[in-house]
Amino acid sequence: MSQAALLAIYIPFLIIAACVFILEIIRLIKTKGSILFVCMIISVIGWNISMLSVMLVADIYRSTFLWNIAIVFVGLATTIQFLIVYRAFRPEVMHKPLIIALFFLLPALNAVVVLTPALAPLMRQVELANYSPEFYLYMVRGPWFWVHTIYSYIIAVATVWALIKGHLHKPRFYRLSSSFMAIGLAITLLSNLITLARVFPTGVDITALAAVITIVFLYMALSTSDHSLFARYARSKVFGYMEDFVLVLGQGGHITDFNPSAKGWFSSLGIDLRMCTLDGLLDKMISRGATITESPEGEEGRDIFITDGDFPLILNLRTHKMIDEKRFKHGYVAFFVDVTHNRALLDRLEKQAGVDALTGLPNRIAYDGAKNRYNKKEHLPLSVIMCDLNGLKQTNDTLGHRYGDMMLQTVSTVLNSAHKRPHFVARIGGDEFIFLLSCVDEDYANNLIKQVKDSMDSYKNLPFRLSLAMGAATKHNEADNIEDIVALADARMYEDKKRMKEGLSTNGI
Repeated sequence: MSQAALLAIYIPFLIIAACVFILEIIRLIKTKGSILFVCMIISVIGWNISMLSVMLVADIYRSTFLWNIAIVFVGLATTIQFLIVYRAFRPEVMHKPLIIALFFLLPALNAVVVLTPALAPLMRQVELANYSPEFYLYMVRGPWFWVHTIYSYIIAVATVWALIKGHLHKPRFYRLSSSFMAIGLAITLLSNLITLARVFPTGVDITALAAVITIVFLYMALSTSDHSLFARYARSKVFGYMEDFVLVLGQGGHITDFNPSAKGWFSSLGIDLRMCTLDGLLDKMISRGATITESPEGEEGRDIFITDGDFPLILNLRTHKMIDEKRFKHGYVAFFVDVTHNRALLDRLEKQAGVDALTGLPNRIAYDGAKNRYNKKEHLPLSVIMCDLNGLKQTNDTLGHRYGDMMLQTVSTVLNSAHKRPHFVARIGGDEFIFLLSCVDEDYANNLIKQVKDSMDSYKNLPFRLSLAMGAATKHNEADNIEDIVALADARMYEDKKRMKEGLSTNGI
């Protein structure tokens, strides 16, 4: 074939490859193009230029060298194509540079063999006796050529496997990109079969030209992989503008994407989200002073306590599976939500809900929770003391509510000073109080009643008289109903109140 004809065939394909190269460079600068794909385009361009040069150079030794150079580009292009396809579906697997570098080991050895004069014949060499205008078809193929060939076909099979498996597991709205990949790969394989069958013994490398068409389809695949209508809408309208920190995780837990809020905040902590797993991220946060605990009861996820400058923050971390319509899991989404205000409000409400505002003692809500905790075998015998403040209504009516409140606060001080941990005392009503006494019998409870009443007698300089009616009951057996014990203590308290009224009446009070 004439040189003019060869140029007429190769030049348009090289122009197409150059255009794809420029477009990908622009995409790489503006958005998130692929450096690997840029390298593949360079390899395909180098492959085609080498094959064209083989036909244009008259010297057979230079032609042999250029042919061997083309094989180096073939190995690079084949390897990169596999990496592009595999990473399109499993970005978390090949995230470490060392793993990627291992795939380029054999193409690098190809270059060493070709560029070392003593080793070059291991790839291909020419026997002058067999020289003809189509000498490249009859070159002696060295042992390293077959190593390269076997490697290339293994990589090709792996690429087909990764593409088919990944395409079937992709959600429907993502299959456009994998369809473009499939077309490009099919063109490569078909052209290789044509070359092997020598259908066109014209000196033109059909596979090299087909590789240009392949990179066009790969460009279309990569351009549409994250810009389908659904993905573009979700990213721009939801993902990109969320105030919460959002991370996209692969199945192995590697962080494959993140929204601007997450990037900005974690960067302020000196944490680079790229090349990081979620567990690794949490470890870095802990090393910067964060503490991680389970969220409060009834809440999901984990709470992360960390200081941002001088401000303490509480971030709630939750992860959710990403699944398609076939329930196939594709990874996770992790949300870091600022719940500092909510947790502070919840803590304040819990304290308010469990503490009587006037006396500072636990209230009825706290008592209900304590009763369930104390109603266990390890607290037996469990004694209950019911208390009722005498004269509160009369104090409110005659002296005013200010003195009624003072009366309640004074009694609460007496009761609080009388109990010791693990005992429990609470105000459960307007003038009602209760003791839960862990591991004590009736004698202890009765002695405590006497102690409390003696303490109240010491308050003599008040405008009101402190007086409590008290009754005790004890639970000895686990089978006994705690409510029955409380009712019995309440009945004995009313008996004490009745006796006190009779005594007061006798004394003329």
